[in-house]
Amino acid sequence: MKTPDIKEEHYLFRQTLRLIIETEVAPHAVEWEVQQEIPRSIWQRMGELGFLGLHYPEKYGGSAADFFYSVIFTEELSRSMMGGFCAAVGVHQYMATAHLAQAGSEELKQEYLVPAISGHKIG
Repeated sequence: MKTPDIKEEHYLFRQTLRLIIETEVAPHAVEWEVQQEIPRSIWQRMGELGFLGLHYPEKYGGSAADFFYSVIFTEELSRSMMGGFCAAVGVHQYMATAHLAQAGSEELKQEYLVPAISGHKIG
């Protein structure tokens, strides 16, 4: 459904995110669930693609993207039907780093938020 708030960039973001989930995550989901571990390499890949810092300021490695990117992100995670992966990534992006970004000192943001957005530290 097209709306005036959803722009072409949002559709391109959805398309890219869906492709990454289908090709780089889904083929390994069962294995990761059995091992009860998501490899650091996929966290770093998601960070490299800008998926872990959508709403955070650019000065910390985020995209400072609008709210609709977060909506699309959570929709596509849910669409994947991979509960463990969805929960882990959602908690990392929207819970574990949120208070740090909002109330953390600059020193803490540099030490933890920046590497969390890049996927090198996991919250």
